Amino acid sequence: MKKIFFIVIFSIISTLAISQVTFKPGVKTGLNLSKISNFEDKGLSGFYGGLLAELKFDSSFALQPEIIYSQQGSKNVRLDYLSFAIASKLFFTKQPSTAYIVFAPSFDINLNGSTESYTYNEDYYYSTGVTFQGDITFSGGIGYSFPIDLDIEFRYKKGIIDAIDDGETRKRLNSVFQIGMVYKFNFKK
Repeated sequence: MKKIFFIVIFSIISTLAISQVTFKPGVKTGLNLSKISNFEDKGLSGFYGGLLAELKFDSSFALQPEIIYSQQGSKNVRLDYLSFAIASKLFFTKQPSTAYIVFAPSFDINLNGSTESYTYNEDYYYSTGVTFQGDITFSGGIGYSFPIDLDIEFRYKKGIIDAIDDGETRKRLNSVFQIGMVYKFNFKK
């Protein structure tokens, strides 16, 4: 079993070394416009930012692991997440300056914990045991890469786990529009 494992690992490393994979670490930041579905509250404008590493396999495909801090929620319920995502990027042309589409599943860890009150429909409801959960999300969008290692992106992110666990049967899911920039460091220039 160990031999098979080491052969597989060696094959993967050899393939990556031969295939000329380019690695560019980077940072990203932007604006979140978020809302919680089935929750009578206004949306929230928040910030997101974090680290990434673009692994470009050829001129048309890249994987991009990301660790992102993200402010989400609604006007009266703020949820802060640490997101772990792996974005797949498909580039339209082989030029240094090109548009792309992006799809990224992520696992979001809630940094807030729980609360004893939240605002719902302009009235206060006090409830012990209301917790804000972690989330599994899927995002998709478009972006544009400039030849100076700068990208702009527009993504839509949707959660699939109830964001507010208060015992009600209605699902309250995160819904986020993201507008942002990515800067990648090119150490081979």
